[in-house]
Amino acid sequence: GDKWKYDLRKSAVSSVFSGAFYQAMAQRTYAAELAGLGWGVSVSETGFNIRAQGYHDKLSVFAETVLKCLAEDGGRSIVRDEDVERVKERKVRGLKSFWMERPDSHAAYFKNRVLHPELAGVDEFVDLVEAVTPDDVRSWLKESLFGVDDRFIECLYMGNVGEDAAHKVFGMVGDVLGRPSPGADAKPLPYIASQTRKLPSGAEYHIHTQSRNADEENGAVVMFFQSGLPAYTGVGDDADALKRTAAMRVLGGMIKEPLFNTLRTKQQLGYIVSGYAGSTMSVSSEPT
Repeated sequence: GDKWKYDLRKSAVSSVFSGAFYQAMAQRTYAAELAGLGWGVSVSETGFNIRAQGYHDKLSVFAETVLKCLAEDGGRSIVRDEDVERVKERKVRGLKSFWMERPDSHAAYFKNRVLHPELAGVDEFVDLVEAVTPDDVRSWLKESLFGVDDRFIECLYMGNVGEDAAHKVFGMVGDVLGRPSPGADAKPLPYIASQTRKLPSGAEYHIHTQSRNADEENGAVVMFFQSGLPAYTGVGDDADALKRTAAMRVLGGMIKEPLFNTLRTKQQLGYIVSGYAGSTMSVSSEPT
């Protein structure tokens, strides 16, 4: 339904939340980070991504501490007004300086504007971030993490750990977040691929832009070729889709060295040369 449609305003709020949560947790996790433990919280189209890693026998306790801080009081206690304002200022400053970055960053940006028109442009995102309030962040966190009836939890515990210890951690995650973790006999969750606009077959799009930096003497060229063959998106896809996606990834690895050697080393046409191939889930829609 509409609940899962991309929302520009909520995207800005979630980006501010990530930074504010790091700020609030800095002092609490300082000793653990000195001991070699690390953590992170990010938000994407698939939901909240919470990680804890490091070589230490207290890793599970550390992960539980991070989760409890996030879940405490519905997330309201961990979102402090001063952290939100500090993160907003830093984000706005970074966004406004984007047009002073290298031209290859700008070229990639405009390519992504064609493939992901639902995303906000840099200038629009500045206005969205500036409008975020601490109460916006608290309300969004409560709604997103605790206000969804059909949310699910997926856990991955890797390393030198036994099955019983892993299940204990899984149970802890479910208890803290108020949602039972899937058991050992649970079916695999569907793979949620990032969505890219499917361009019409045979169409060509050319974008030429002038740098906003009057002192910039360099330029950049990005060429993007979209395959019309369906890629592998997860459980239920046929074997041919998996083979095509695997072949595409191998091709991406194969083209890097020849591109660099020919365009930079031999012809010396540019300083930064790269190439890659990947796969995303395409959605049919006409570019605007």
